[in-house]
Amino acid sequence: MSRRRRIHVPGGTYYVRQLGSQEYPLFIEAGDYRLFEQVLQITLDNTSARLHAYCWTPEAIHLALTIRRVSVSRFMQSLNSQYARRIQRRLHRHGHFFQFRYSTTVIDPASYLTTLVQYLHFVPVLTGLVQEPSDYLHSSHRAYVGISHPAWLYTTTVLTVLEKDDAYARLMSQPPSMDSVARFESNSPVSPTELGRREIGSAVRRLSPHASSMALGQITDYVCRLLDVSRKDVFSKSRERTLALARALIAWHADRVPGRGVRAVSLGSVGLLLS
Repeated sequence: MSRRRRIHVPGGTYYVRQLGSQEYPLFIEAGDYRLFEQVLQITLDNTSARLHAYCWTPEAIHLALTIRRVSVSRFMQSLNSQYARRIQRRLHRHGHFFQFRYSTTVIDPASYLTTLVQYLHFVPVLTGLVQEPSDYLHSSHRAYVGISHPAWLYTTTVLTVLEKDDAYARLMSQPPSMDSVARFESNSPVSPTELGRREIGSAVRRLSPHASSMALGQITDYVCRLLDVSRKDVFSKSRERTLALARALIAWHADRVPGRGVRAVSLGSVGLLLS
């Protein structure tokens, strides 16, 4: 069974989680963390993506990033393949380094980015690696409190949302709620999800079972009504986030129609890639 292509929202903010293999940890030696960060910086530079927060443990890689024209799939393919090749070359191993496919969730920055950052920085505590977020060396928490300054980390967006100088300290004064933890840990490598607009998840659930019997025009009309946007705007050159998301939903559902087999759906002058 072929893998379902993912939604790509140009300019969208994503939570990405990549699990490792059950046989080997993702990071075996201390130098592996430095190697991964070098590969990550190269990937960020090559794709113009912005990394807002991160945490990597021996079992998983967690990223909060904004994607530009290059899709999450291409970003992760580059990151994972470069890192895996270097580790496997050193260990003289072959086969799949990452046993599981990564999962993604589209994040509404205004509603969920700071909560996601809080969750990522508490992951080492939640998994029992340390007692306090500041005790863990491999998350962006230390950058947010001024201990480290990685050039490839973009903290401006989060700090702007928080507004006040002491807001981050107050955010981290307590762990994330169980509801927040469950929300972020439930993301799936199969279905597209978004946090911040309930109607998006509802659209995916309601339209998915019927997409195979609908023409592209019907799918377009449905998504336009759902998001309260016009067909004219969807087919325009505008990069406004709601329109980008509308195009992403239309393309994702269009790709589910048997026999269509598209790699890209052209919506007016804006082509939307499925990856």
